[in-house]
Amino acid sequence: KEDLDSGKYMWKEVIGAPVVSVTTKDIFDIIGSEVVIIKIDVEGYECKALQHEILDQSTGKYVPYIFMEWVNLRKNNHHTCDHYQQFMDSFTSCGYSPHETENLLPMELSTHTDWYDVVWIHGDAAKIVVYV
Repeated sequence: KEDLDSGKYMWKEVIGAPVVSVTTKDIFDIIGSEVVIIKIDVEGYECKALQHEILDQSTGKYVPYIFMEWVNLRKNNHHTCDHYQQFMDSFTSCGYSPHETENLLPMELSTHTDWYDVVWIHGDAAKIVVYV
């Protein structure tokens, strides 16, 4: 900021068009379907983007599958998920279990520190068989 204010760099060169932030709930509010499948990769900010109301269906939307990158989340770089265990517990308390992305086989929760990607599948979701 000091370099910009001093004139070393030009504000017009580093500032783009205004950005409007929205929450996942905001997006859900404009989706007409009652069933939503999520694929999310927000570089460790998933615990901020996937609020509990998304998982517990209090938005009125049912989310049977959530595909997500897990590695940056569990590393908690830059304190993007300081309540990691609570976030992970919110999935299981809302009826989700972790599965491998390649074949949808169940994964043990105890291996969460090894996950790179994960699919959280709700207990009521239609079963998908993957032939490999």
